[in-house]
Amino acid sequence: MDEMTRLQRKLIPVNIVVMVLALVAAISILVAPLLTVDVGTVAAEIAKMQQSSADDSENGSPEFSADYFKTIAECLNGTTLSFSTVSLAKTAFSDAPAEAVTQVVAGEIKKSEDKIVAGVAVQMLPQLIESGELDVDIDVENIDVEAVMDKFDNVLKAGIEESDGAINELVDEIRKQAVSADGQPLIDEQYQDEIADTIKELYRQAKDVVGDEELTMESFICITISKLMNENGGVNPNARAASKPLFIADDGNDANPEPQAPSENTNDGIYTTYEDLLGGILSSSGGEGQSDPTEELNSTINQFKPFMQIAVYAMFGFAGIWLILFVFACIHLFLKNKRFTMWYVKLFGFYPCLIFGVLPLIGGMTAGLLFADAPLNIAAIIGAISSLTWISGACYLALWIVSVFWAFPIKRRIRDIS
Repeated sequence: MDEMTRLQRKLIPVNIVVMVLALVAAISILVAPLLTVDVGTVAAEIAKMQQSSADDSENGSPEFSADYFKTIAECLNGTTLSFSTVSLAKTAFSDAPAEAVTQVVAGEIKKSEDKIVAGVAVQMLPQLIESGELDVDIDVENIDVEAVMDKFDNVLKAGIEESDGAINELVDEIRKQAVSADGQPLIDEQYQDEIADTIKELYRQAKDVVGDEELTMESFICITISKLMNENGGVNPNARAASKPLFIADDGNDANPEPQAPSENTNDGIYTTYEDLLGGILSSSGGEGQSDPTEELNSTINQFKPFMQIAVYAMFGFAGIWLILFVFACIHLFLKNKRFTMWYVKLFGFYPCLIFGVLPLIGGMTAGLLFADAPLNIAAIIGAISSLTWISGACYLALWIVSVFWAFPIKRRIRDIS
């Protein structure tokens, strides 16, 4: 074996390593989150701002609203919302971008469903009972999500006859999980029957909607939220006259002697999927005489679509140059001359990490200094935004190391004897 052949063979593992780096970088740019927003952190910061405003207010209503939002923020702890190049492309090139956004949000809700449901069940269900006298400050972070969800699953899988027992077991678990930071139970046993009655009513109404179909956690949540909003004139105001509101005793009196005519279908405005629910909430939030919020969102997104499309083209381009490197490394693996160039990746390969990783990090540090006295912690909000483009950045750095310390010495010796 001559020296040239031996050196060419030494490039085989180099080509394989480069192929792996190129493929990992390309795939990460396309499908890994470009941006991930920690919804829990953002909600917590907004809750702090609302609490601060409530403390300065003489009106009791803002304080109640702040406490309610704080509860929701605690339940959202750890929930994230992510956008990849592929999901961004669906929005940027969609004729109905608002629908594309709701699909992404619905998907993220589905991922965090168990944690959100367990937090809401333990933290908020006790506050929905008729007495309304509970003031709970539960240690949400230490809730045993799996234990609560096991009981919830038993309720959903139970038939009508077995549901009461399953619900009672769920209430026992809720009481067990509803403890303070020092482990003290916060829900007295006297409220157990009221909490159970609340869940039984929610369960009954959900079963009425799905009929013979399977009652899932998603459909249960969506039906419950739909009905609660309808009773407050939300998703479908006409549905308010079609059913008795939850948590209100039926004493035969009607504060409104001339109610709206009920909808022909009592299930109008009742949704069973997160995507449909989000679309319904968005469509109904404008109010009478106001423009359709869905169209407003579509209009707003359409204004930014050219920039979004440019970003998508750029990200596909960056992924493309990594794929070109993969193809060249693969082809030369089977050729006599196993050398190939990679200058184009060295020139452009770091941009995704720079744009979505480095610049937001610098922006967060700068915002923390410029807006230190702002009521809303801008630095924390920006800090809640992260990115997995560091994967392509790591591949970029690894490529330089492979090139300089491994490939280049071999290629130089090949050139010397050529």
